[in-house]
Amino acid sequence: MKTKYHYFYKITNLLNGYYYYGVHNTNNLEDGYMGSGKKLQLAFKEFGIENFNKEILKFFNTDKEAFLYESKIVTEELINDESCYNLNNGGNGGWNYINNNLVIIKDINNNIFCVDKNDPRYLSGELISIHKNKVNVKDNKGNTFCINKNDPRYLSGELVGVTKGYITVKDKNNNFFNVSKDDPRYLSGELKYIWTNKHHSKETIEKMKFTKKKNKSQSGEKNSQYGTCWIYNLDKKECIKIKKEELDNYIKLGYNKGRKIKF
Repeated sequence: MKTKYHYFYKITNLLNGYYYYGVHNTNNLEDGYMGSGKKLQLAFKEFGIENFNKEILKFFNTDKEAFLYESKIVTEELINDESCYNLNNGGNGGWNYINNNLVIIKDINNNIFCVDKNDPRYLSGELISIHKNKVNVKDNKGNTFCINKNDPRYLSGELVGVTKGYITVKDKNNNFFNVSKDDPRYLSGELKYIWTNKHHSKETIEKMKFTKKKNKSQSGEKNSQYGTCWIYNLDKKECIKIKKEELDNYIKLGYNKGRKIKF
């Protein structure tokens, strides 16, 4: 059947304002299509697709017209915006190669561009991902934005991660989304933590060990867990990560050292 609709759309992350532009050709305006960009798909898994809004901005008579319009909107300047999920200039009509082989990086002068994932400069750590050491946070009013992980407000707990108090789960159809840790469906076991009954293969584990050893990452103070530990409270059905120097105070409040996913 001949495609009837060609449109240009925008998808917005309602939690942090990040956005994505694209073109879609379809016979059914209610087909539920929500983009195919790699960064966008990862964002769906991180924040939950229910926290994204899609707007159809303009219709066209042909897909060529739609892609031409996209090329005028999704420019180099736009994709250099940290809030943009698009990976390359618009107008190409598909990003399979880009999504699977390229990564957006920055150099020591904070110039931002794309390179192949096998680029020696990226593999050596000379060029790093633009999101390295960045975190999406929210304040006590619910405003969300992106800051450096070393920001004093984040380290002090004044600002917390946007997913704090939430967990990524899957339903019986293996759909992934975020829910509150107090969600009755999660507490009852209807929704399960995404890694339940899943394990890395031996090959994957060896690759991870090699990469960490090569980059000297996740060791000493570079370890994201450095100076922290997990504690839990059975009465409160709560499991949290704290700084080790706070451990004694929490023990006095009835917490135990260790981590529990289920209560």
